[in-house]
Amino acid sequence: MTDFGTRLKQARKARGITQAQLAEGLGVTQSTIANYEANLRFPGEEALRDLADQLQVSIDHLMGLPLEPDLPMPLQQLASDELKALQDRFYSDMLSGREARSFDLVSRGGRVRQDLGGVFDEVVAPVLREVGLLWESGVLDVAQEHLISDSVDRLLSTLIQGIPEGEKPFTAVFLLPGAEEHHLSLRMAQACFKALGWRTVYLGRSLPVSSLQHFLENAPAQVLVTSVTLRDHLNSCEHLIRAIKAFPEAYRPRVLVGGRVIKDADQALRQLGADDYAASYRDLVQRVGALEAVLSKAGKP
Repeated sequence: MTDFGTRLKQARKARGITQAQLAEGLGVTQSTIANYEANLRFPGEEALRDLADQLQVSIDHLMGLPLEPDLPMPLQQLASDELKALQDRFYSDMLSGREARSFDLVSRGGRVRQDLGGVFDEVVAPVLREVGLLWESGVLDVAQEHLISDSVDRLLSTLIQGIPEGEKPFTAVFLLPGAEEHHLSLRMAQACFKALGWRTVYLGRSLPVSSLQHFLENAPAQVLVTSVTLRDHLNSCEHLIRAIKAFPEAYRPRVLVGGRVIKDADQALRQLGADDYAASYRDLVQRVGALEAVLSKAGKP
């Protein structure tokens, strides 16, 4: 699959126009078009539409996507190029704020119901990582990064709200440590727990330990889930876990931790002091089942 810059250049040459002529038609500088074609910058939603209109091609053509991808089979059965096409389509939909279409795409074949962890592992999380890299390299600007993150946030909110309230006698609370702001991974973890029948409570971030203790004292939970995306926040995670370990046993939850900067279970359990660790969302789904067995054996609830 060719990259965006190459497809844009090919479409421009097919129209027989120069970078300067395309730039004039769009009301931008020639260097803007040159940066697009060199994959040094990526156009925003409106600019992408203008490019497609000016070159008389579809946005999907510029993005290198099939007009109507039909990939209903389980994610494990997709070939690498098919999975990449699915990720590209998801990225395109997030950039243009089309959460409904992206949800329909990733949920085909019962994927969300049957393999929610896989949807997060194979589609959502890789796209978010790629967005972060594109932003760091300057290909995406801050506004575009925020647009995609907000689109994914709305998609996850819709997904979580659409899952029936859990009927199992277990509750999980979700809290980010310290100044950690990357909440989308925690929202995906919440969706996994809720889909498995747990009651879930999302507490967000920047919650004082005293407030957390008061909350748990009045609304006990069996598990607290936290996530670390940036290495600078590992200490905050460790401090949060230590504080929870000091809570009275009557309302002290088990702590499950995950996040891309935690390299393995040894770091999570021995260094940070967590009780459980999930390396991926599929792994998290399996861990939830193991947690239920442990809690039931311990008589909690």
